[in-house]
Amino acid sequence: MIIFVNGAFGVGKTTVAELLVQRISDSLLYDPEIVGMGLRSIVQPIVTFDDFQDLPPWRPLVVETARYLLKTYERTLIVPMTLWYPAYFLEIMDGLRTFEPQLFHFCLTATESTLRKRLQNRPSSPQAFAWCCERIERCITAFQDDMFAVQLASDDRTPEDLVAEILSHVSMK
Repeated sequence: MIIFVNGAFGVGKTTVAELLVQRISDSLLYDPEIVGMGLRSIVQPIVTFDDFQDLPPWRPLVVETARYLLKTYERTLIVPMTLWYPAYFLEIMDGLRTFEPQLFHFCLTATESTLRKRLQNRPSSPQAFAWCCERIERCITAFQDDMFAVQLASDDRTPEDLVAEILSHVSMK
């Protein structure tokens, strides 16, 4: 099984994912950002880019890494990642579905003011903070699309509440 936790930067994906790993026995946290950072360090000398998600190898590497993690460790994958661009989202979701029919996608949502407050309280460099803030509006707009369902509003909810709701959806299947 794969539980994909999507949402804007600062919405609480990683916190929710870490709690899910604690609550689901035989699960594994798989953060595709690590794949992106590795790819960035490899190609940065020869390619200029602003977002590693735009690098053509990143999306298939995310899917193949998930495939090998599932095959090798036979554990539920918990995947926190901001995937707002529809074409990239569909490419990754379609790729994951080719080998894992139990794919659940949840999109955490929040207002712009909530996201900005959370990002301000998160330890990061001024450049990382600015980069995330520049993407808030496009994420909020994109995540209104039905393709990003099941949507869970996170503004006034604890991470534990969100985890309980995710687990109720997963256990119904």
